[in-house]
Amino acid sequence: MNKPFKWTITLIMFGLVLDFTSLLKVANAEVTDTPIQVVEPEADIEDLYEAQTPQLREIISSETNGSRRRDLVQLPMKTPNNGPYGSFHYSPDNGGVLDTYINNQTSCAFQNLLNQWRKTGCPDVTNSDGSVTEYEERGCRVAFGDISHRDVSRWNGHRSHTNGYCIDIRPMRRGGFENSPLFYGGSGYDAQKTAEFLRMAKQFGATNILFNDPNIRSRTRSSNYVSGVAYSGGHNNHMHICIRPENIPSDKKQCPAREDALR
Repeated sequence: MNKPFKWTITLIMFGLVLDFTSLLKVANAEVTDTPIQVVEPEADIEDLYEAQTPQLREIISSETNGSRRRDLVQLPMKTPNNGPYGSFHYSPDNGGVLDTYINNQTSCAFQNLLNQWRKTGCPDVTNSDGSVTEYEERGCRVAFGDISHRDVSRWNGHRSHTNGYCIDIRPMRRGGFENSPLFYGGSGYDAQKTAEFLRMAKQFGATNILFNDPNIRSRTRSSNYVSGVAYSGGHNNHMHICIRPENIPSDKKQCPAREDALR
């Protein structure tokens, strides 16, 4: 074997030894110097939700749909149409009771409002012949709908009915109760009773009130003026009120017993 060829073989073998030594160093460095990264599986969204501060929970709630994630409870319902304290749930587009989900504190205040309205704003009436016209048969019975949906945060174009604070309520009518839309200014519309209800609702923390009757919105038009009521398109046949927990007076926060509300 000639010398050039022997030197070539020697250099190649030396190079392989060097490469093998480098590989060992790299492998040892990866084993001894770099800690193993354990990748945990993604936490369930419910666990993340429960673990957050109230501020972060609000952010998570605004980005998720389920009623639990938005801190919603179902308003006590006797039947799909019969709510607390003789109120009426109208359901034109909600599939039964899916729109009766509400913030817990808002639920308590709303139930207390319904109870007070039934007792003093629209009580049973004893007629001249001794018969009694009960609340459920009167035009001032509260008819509500579209609170918040159980499954989706935004639905049917409702941008403010997400977190269970806001409720749509039909205006009060003269005479007996009817399950039908009622526009302000119509022959059956009772502006005085509607104004009385809105004033009482404000005592229970209602704000962001929308209703388009100019006699209720204008201080100079009539005695039915209610402060803080604003105009908004589409609110000719129902009132929109929001009862946020921070606006509820302390004496209106106690939740009534379910059996009392549905008696």
